[in-house]
Amino acid sequence: MRKDTSMMLHKGEEPGEKMNLMDYEYSSSEDDDYVRTDGLENFDSVTLVESTKAAIEHFNIENNTSYKFVKIERATCCVAAGFEYRITFQAVDGEAEPKTFQAITFYWIDCSITVDFCRLKSSASS
Repeated sequence: MRKDTSMMLHKGEEPGEKMNLMDYEYSSSEDDDYVRTDGLENFDSVTLVESTKAAIEHFNIENNTSYKFVKIERATCCVAAGFEYRITFQAVDGEAEPKTFQAITFYWIDCSITVDFCRLKSSASS
């Protein structure tokens, strides 16, 4: 039997209640509200670091900035023809304090990287 991969169960939903991924919007509070896979612990993974650097490069191009990757704070990975990463990381622009970013990237089996988005993580108070 073919598994339906277009639906995912979210924290707080009853079994059988599913959400269509096409309707899903990644929120700034997703770190707290969304249950995907267990978080990664090896932040030195070459594919994860390359994906994170590609994400901040994408952000810099889109926003005419010059942030540099500092460190990964949190990441999850889903494997399917490559690695889909959901990454929370820090980057710094010059001498300023590091800022926290969120990104979704896909590291394909041919070693190419697609950045779905990269943005500054909103603060919990806003």
